[in-house]
Amino acid sequence: PAPREQAPEPELVVGVAPISSATPGMGQGGEGTGSGTGIGAGDGPGRGVRTGPRNLRQPAPLALRRYHPPEALRRGVSGTAVVSCRIREDTVLDQCRVLSETPPGQGFGAAGIAAAVAEYRFRPGMIDGRPDYDLRAVITVRFGRNAP
Repeated sequence: PAPREQAPEPELVVGVAPISSATPGMGQGGEGTGSGTGIGAGDGPGRGVRTGPRNLRQPAPLALRRYHPPEALRRGVSGTAVVSCRIREDTVLDQCRVLSETPPGQGFGAAGIAAAVAEYRFRPGMIDGRPDYDLRAVITVRFGRNAP
């Protein structure tokens, strides 16, 4: 094999480049006074594109008749329940809770939960195209023609 030969040292050039270029050149020295790091942590104010839950199936008012509290139905009392439910991956609602019922004490809250779980289906909200199962669906269930 041939003996190793040291590469020649490049010629040192000091001054302005003979032609301008959009790309940076090889600098010939100088010392900076800057400091800092690229390390950091934190949560910014934005989270990307967010959409709310989407109702996929809602029953007709007549279908809700089977959930109308029997005593209220017998007396001709209409009512409303507002319920909040978690949306599962299969679009079914669970972990429902009553937010309000009108008139109170007539059983419309429990009836609203039963109707929401059996009759409604929702697609979960999305964050940057991924399902957000932390968002809950809020549903107003109206029982009777004169429901508030």
